[in-house]
Amino acid sequence: MRSIFFLVLLFAGVLAPAQNINLSQGLYFDGEPYLSADPGNPRHMVVAWMGFIPFQQVAIRTMASFDGGKTWSQATSNPHSSQAFTSADPSMAWDASGNINNIHKNFLL
Repeated sequence: MRSIFFLVLLFAGVLAPAQNINLSQGLYFDGEPYLSADPGNPRHMVVAWMGFIPFQQVAIRTMASFDGGKTWSQATSNPHSSQAFTSADPSMAWDASGNINNIHKNFLL
């Protein structure tokens, strides 16, 4: 039984190879990516990361896909609670209604 399961996994990887797409298109620093799929619709995914925007602080940037990652929305930046603040450590969780909650640190350097 284990060998059949292993062969199914092996062929699934060959028939449906993973994608490697540079979503952020950042020119400087983009780090700490966090990807989350909607438990009610796994083709709905949201990614968040720390992105450097020239002449600004590090911001949490997000994009969404509704087709399993084939296409993605334009990147948006989450606002800081103060212009002097920067951001770090993005994390996300889905609630029971299918809404995504983006959580991150917002702090003064």
